[in-house]
Amino acid sequence: MHPIKLITYTVFAFALTSCAATFVDKSLTSESANDVAILEHADPVHGGIVIEKIDGKWRGNGIINEYKLAPGAHTIGVLVNRAFYASGQVNRKFDVLAGHRYLIEGFTDEKNLKWGFRIIDKATNTQVDTEI
Repeated sequence: MHPIKLITYTVFAFALTSCAATFVDKSLTSESANDVAILEHADPVHGGIVIEKIDGKWRGNGIINEYKLAPGAHTIGVLVNRAFYASGQVNRKFDVLAGHRYLIEGFTDEKNLKWGFRIIDKATNTQVDTEI
């Protein structure tokens, strides 16, 4: 392969893989895997879920695919943009446990005409968020 093409492809691949960032809860005293809860946002660009606020505060700029949270109660402000549906900010509360991983995911229920999101504990596959 020509060196210019190799450099171009390498820079492009690096740019694609290094765009995502991690949000760190300012109340954390340790970032050890056993001391934090992780909220995963698997597809922050095309997944139809835009996280705007964590605990009432703007989460910051950029593409964030992982949120390190202190154990306990939290709130989340989300925009839901699914096929044929867009919401204003939807606020929910949820509790997290240290050492657990959670996933925020969008859903579409065409039968009942519902669109939205849920936060799932990946260890138990149970929904942990509730309406405020």
